[in-house]
Amino acid sequence: MAGRPAACRGTRPSMRLPLVLIVAGLLAAAWWQRDSLMATLQPAQESKPVYRWTDAGGKVQYGDHPGAANAVQVQLKPLNIVKGASKAELAKASQPPASAATPAAPPASCEMDDVAAQARCIQAQTAPRNLALERVRQLGDQLGK
Repeated sequence: MAGRPAACRGTRPSMRLPLVLIVAGLLAAAWWQRDSLMATLQPAQESKPVYRWTDAGGKVQYGDHPGAANAVQVQLKPLNIVKGASKAELAKASQPPASAATPAAPPASCEMDDVAAQARCIQAQTAPRNLALERVRQLGDQLGK
């Protein structure tokens, strides 16, 4: 027992291998992501100046140091960073617009003498249900693909 590392003294022999594999996996993941981890941990650095000049061949060149006497320091545009939407913004975006035309509520009963008016009444009552069923069918088709 004295020869075993302190981390393994209280564990069963069958638990050592999974523990070693987990630690090795975490270290490997950290190694692969080391650049992004380092960028996260380091404070933002000031950008270096960028110079623009035209060489003897007439080509426009850019660099972090002036390459010719006619070099001019240029100001770069800031990075275009898109932030993610918050949960409140996502919920608001999923709501139908307030300006959307909502159909008038159909009468409670479609007992009418005019057959055409009765058909329109029944259609108005069943339209929201049919629309909901159509949406469910479309979602089912999308999930089934």
